[in-house]
This record gives sequence, C-alpha cells and structure tokens, in this order.
Amino acid sequence: MRSRIDRVEVLAANLPQIDEPTTGVLHDGHLVFVARSQWSDFAADGGLRTAEPQPAIIARLRLD
Repeated sequence: MRSRIDRVEVLAANLPQIDEPTTGVLHDGHLVFVARSQWSDFAADGGLRTAEPQPAIIARLRLD
C-alpha cells in the first residue's frame, strides 16, 4: 500500500476541453481520462439540468 505522494506535476491546465475531469488509466505511455464528465449537467434524480449538454470527452496525454 502506498502512503505518500513524492511528486506532483501539472500535465494540462485551463483547457476548455477539460471540464470536470474524472477517472483515468495509464496505457502505452499515455494517461487516458474522462476530460469532460457531464456531472453538473444532470440532477440527483437523473434529470437534465442543462437543456443541451456538451458531449462527454475522453482525452489522452502522452507521458514522457
């Protein structure tokens, strides 16, 4: 079990495509993650809060 963070590095910031990012996975040297999750577009009961939600976005960042 890991108990500490040794380093933090910002990979992306202030990009309009990244809105409410959530889970990610490492794959072939990339971080693949949900960049736009749509959480705020839906109410607790599953109904829409936004008339026309923007599409969800899956993004990939190369890790060097």
